[in-house]
Amino acid sequence: MTLRIEILGSLRAYRGQAELDLGPAQQRSVLAVLALAEGRCAPMSELVDILWGERSPATAVNVLHTYVKRLRRILEPDRPSRVASRLLPRVGDGYLLSTDEVEVDLWEFRALARQGGGHDRVRRAVALWRGRPLAELRPLAGHPLLAGLTQELIVALETFAESAVLNGHAVDVLPLAEEIGRMAPLDERVHSVLIELYLATGRRAEALMHYRDISRRLDEELGVRPGAQLAAAHELALHADTLQPGKQQAAKPQAGRQPVAPGWGRLPVPAQLPPDISDFSGRLGQLSALSRILGSPADGRTAMPTAVVTGLGGVGKTTLAVHLGHLLRENFPDGQLFVDLHGTDRPAADPAAVLHRLLMSMGVNGSVIPKELDDRVALYRSRMAGRRVLLVLDNAVEEGQVRPLLPGAATCATVVTSRSRLMGLSGAHRLDLGVFTADEAMDVLVHLIGEQRVRGEGDAARAILEACGHIPLAVRVAGARLAAQPHLSLERFRRQLSDERRRLDHLSAGDLAVRATFGLSYDALPPAVRRAFRVLGLLDVADFADWTLAALMDEPQEQAERLLDQLIDVQLVSVADEDETGEPRYRMHDLIKLYAAERAALEDDEAAREEARVRAYATWLSLAEQADTELAYRTLPALRGPAPRRRLPAEHTGLLLDDPVKWFQSERANLAVVITQSAREGRADLAWNLAEACVGFHEMRDLLEESQAVHAVAMAACGEDVPRGRAVMARNLAYLLSVPMIQPLAMHEHAQIALDLFRSVGDVRGEIHALAMLGTAVLAEGHGEEGLELMHLAQRLTGEHGHDAGFDFVHAGLGFTYRERGELELASAHLERVVERARDRKVNRLHLTALRSLGMVRHYQGRYDESREALLQGLRLSRSLGVRLKELLALVVLGESGVLTGQPDAGSFLDTAEELSEEMAGEITRAIVSRSLATRDLVNGHFEQARERLLFSLRVFRELGVLHLQAMVLKALGIAHVMLGENAQALAAWEEARGLYGRIGNRHEMEEIETLVAGATG
Repeated sequence: MTLRIEILGSLRAYRGQAELDLGPAQQRSVLAVLALAEGRCAPMSELVDILWGERSPATAVNVLHTYVKRLRRILEPDRPSRVASRLLPRVGDGYLLSTDEVEVDLWEFRALARQGGGHDRVRRAVALWRGRPLAELRPLAGHPLLAGLTQELIVALETFAESAVLNGHAVDVLPLAEEIGRMAPLDERVHSVLIELYLATGRRAEALMHYRDISRRLDEELGVRPGAQLAAAHELALHADTLQPGKQQAAKPQAGRQPVAPGWGRLPVPAQLPPDISDFSGRLGQLSALSRILGSPADGRTAMPTAVVTGLGGVGKTTLAVHLGHLLRENFPDGQLFVDLHGTDRPAADPAAVLHRLLMSMGVNGSVIPKELDDRVALYRSRMAGRRVLLVLDNAVEEGQVRPLLPGAATCATVVTSRSRLMGLSGAHRLDLGVFTADEAMDVLVHLIGEQRVRGEGDAARAILEACGHIPLAVRVAGARLAAQPHLSLERFRRQLSDERRRLDHLSAGDLAVRATFGLSYDALPPAVRRAFRVLGLLDVADFADWTLAALMDEPQEQAERLLDQLIDVQLVSVADEDETGEPRYRMHDLIKLYAAERAALEDDEAAREEARVRAYATWLSLAEQADTELAYRTLPALRGPAPRRRLPAEHTGLLLDDPVKWFQSERANLAVVITQSAREGRADLAWNLAEACVGFHEMRDLLEESQAVHAVAMAACGEDVPRGRAVMARNLAYLLSVPMIQPLAMHEHAQIALDLFRSVGDVRGEIHALAMLGTAVLAEGHGEEGLELMHLAQRLTGEHGHDAGFDFVHAGLGFTYRERGELELASAHLERVVERARDRKVNRLHLTALRSLGMVRHYQGRYDESREALLQGLRLSRSLGVRLKELLALVVLGESGVLTGQPDAGSFLDTAEELSEEMAGEITRAIVSRSLATRDLVNGHFEQARERLLFSLRVFRELGVLHLQAMVLKALGIAHVMLGENAQALAAWEEARGLYGRIGNRHEMEEIETLVAGATG
């Protein structure tokens, strides 16, 4: 059924003949903007700006996602929930309305206008018109998007009107022209067309009256006289008594007649804007905001609007200001002034000299221009009074340079561009200009080197733009180099840019050079600020807190904050956001960081650079270890070693670590980077201690792969030279390989390495831990007696040396072992000891594991109430700590045992577990949940679904080598096969399960399987 959206009038949408309810005004406005864009992606920033402007709430992006989600439900009611939208797809950082999935009246109108005149096309275009477009949507009122649409309509009207007049159908177009005239009451083109149409339909009196009306409006509202086109239309009207209706010719300016400069009498009208660029891309949100600030009607305004556009060098501030100036030319008919204030590339322009040039451009004779600055300012502002002039001050260095150049007239407007934020300009609207979006950067590259070349090497093109950091100057330099070398493949250029040491060398073309642009900002900095800039290039981290700079420089916190403020002011550092602890985070653009590293290598010796890095690493280590001791959840006892540690002042540390989990979350990415960087630089001592300090947080937040990765890096860095560090890393890796379930072979390998190394350095605590984990791995491999022997050895060492650090490992392992062997009383005794000891300790994984295992043992014993209580306690603790993996495992056991005992909430536990496993997106957790869902399927008679779930779980558990879970799945799979009449498959599954239970030593389960086999074959 056809979906149609109409915006040439109020917004409407139809599916077939049925009109759709599109929801509230802001939601409707989102759809309207996407329809206006006609297949172009509208970035989130643009949509936020349109709906809320400068007052956007913190939740704006989330609200937008909600609006789009609702629109999808309305417009695509038949789309399955997990199938991507084809109508309103997410593209990059925005959305678009697909031109393939919907009809839009504006798109049809545009197509007809492109095809030109012709009576049929004119008639069809006019028929689409229902009134002023989107007038009911207040969020769009006065927005440049609608202003742009008005201009589109005017151009189309001129085309349609000319055809209609020539073909004798002017009456068909007249209602459309009158409506557009009301939309653009001061646009002379529209009203010239209207006069022609009145004449062509024999309504000369209305044509003359309309000319008087528009002339009066122009005089009263703008203080200008009619221009050439309108005057020519009036001339036609005056002599229309000699012409026949239907044969009227289009009004043209008379030969030799020049337009009168409106409002300036005989004074010149300066038009000093540099040429606009043909490939200007994106920046719609910024243009929209600036247009509203500068282009609004001056009536009732008492202060001149001023906009300050700031941003790092090469981000396109001047390009944006010039493009904006060209867009707003009609709003400023008395002239557009442009001045380069040379804020970076040469001695800054003197305001007095600038005023001299401005006054001369406005017709003031040089001989009468005063010498004193104050007198020049007074004369300049007098000349600007009552005028509508746009002033663009480019590349300003500081506020004192700008203030004398600001007109005093509220009818004028000023745009200032600067690398500094110019906070001293009171009342100015500030726009911090960022880098291109990915789509904007790609548009520019396509324009520079051609769509075919980009399409042929799309991946390389995207990688080049990433290497440029989407900085407009860098993108243009890359495009210029590629355009100058048409035989250079994009892939080869990508490889050149991938070498960070020479990337800035390759980003140079003619007089365009990224390095030189950054150098202008750097050279203007005071020495202390230059040093701060250089040391920030020494770290690989993506963002940082202010204490990081203090550590790098070995300076007090307050001094680091002052230096950061200066770097922020000149756009060499930006404020990224607040972190979890409420502290601001700072960021340095990738290309700027490369330049900072270059300057550091040139100006600071290697020893100074290393000392700075080590101070930073040592501060991270000290904070991480202090945060780790405050965590409410950690299983592995901490084993630390010698390494530099640098403590922050106690009061600052207290603020940062008030919530240790939030601090870890804020520094999570940086800690991984620092471990890798310190390992690469040969600082294994720092690398392994940092990894050890993070393991509790990683465990608490289920960051298992991340933790394994940094431990592997640190372990490799230790090599043979740091045996204890290598032992601790191997111990931790063995432990991590037991979560969420034991991976026996890999766990065995690392536990054995740890055991050998701990023994070689005489570390008994480490040896106890390694023995407990080695025993657990051996037991899981099906070597019960050997595993029990290892665990008992660990237990003896604990008693002999007074260490109880391995106690919980040993008893949890023994409880797990005896549970899987079916020796429930022994299992219960060991698990109860772990739970009892945990009451006076931090909650850890072994406590939660013991509660879950104890719940399972109680279930097997038929003590269902006690089972449920233990499982619910584990669930509550997991949720209170935010340990999602333990929450999922508790839900699985609660759901499965509840299904088997008829608990009414069993289904909700399993459903929640399934949702959580989807969020966690891991195959192991999905396999765990799938096995329990299969139990529910078997109870409910859904045998085919149960079989498929069990086969999936079996594949995963076989790959991991987890014997007890393979046996459980095979037992259940045999039942599913029997219920489906697949007895041969059932017997094969049970035979394999019986063999596994034999290796584990579970005679009870072996007997149960023999009973099942007898029932199936009897």
